[in-house]
Amino acid sequence: MLIFLVGMMGSGKTTTGKLLAEELGLPFFDTDEIICSIAGMPVHGIFSAMGEKYFRDLEHEVIENWKLAHGVIATGGGLPCHDGLMDLLNEKGRTVYLQCPEDVIFERIGNDPERPLIAGLSAQEARQKMETLTRQREPFYCQASIMVNATQLPEKLVSNIIRELYS
Repeated sequence: MLIFLVGMMGSGKTTTGKLLAEELGLPFFDTDEIICSIAGMPVHGIFSAMGEKYFRDLEHEVIENWKLAHGVIATGGGLPCHDGLMDLLNEKGRTVYLQCPEDVIFERIGNDPERPLIAGLSAQEARQKMETLTRQREPFYCQASIMVNATQLPEKLVSNIIRELYS
């Protein structure tokens, strides 16, 4: 079974993905970590040195060339929204959208300088940017085969995802 977790930055894809993988006895992968390994620098470094297009091209390459049939994969927040990648994720495995209100996401990530799309912005600017990104990305995320409320405790969230996967 191949499970792709999608949703906004800060929705809990990595935390949930690790727990879900452990519960299902599957390996866990994070596309941002894979891309950082390929590029030899962190996400914010890739964005500043090479630009967002380069990063998105690497995301596309990673998903297009994905060969493993089993695992839980936390995707980057923007990954499903570019180059038809949401369709490709749905073809390759099950997709799970971790729905999370903007206020909760903003509480979780605030003004994290490691988040290149909001780095260097004031709190108000970062909140506006998150609102804009959410509106732009929501139509892609809603194409997931499973949608779950990501404001629950991680263990409860994992339990709900497993129930949905097998129902």
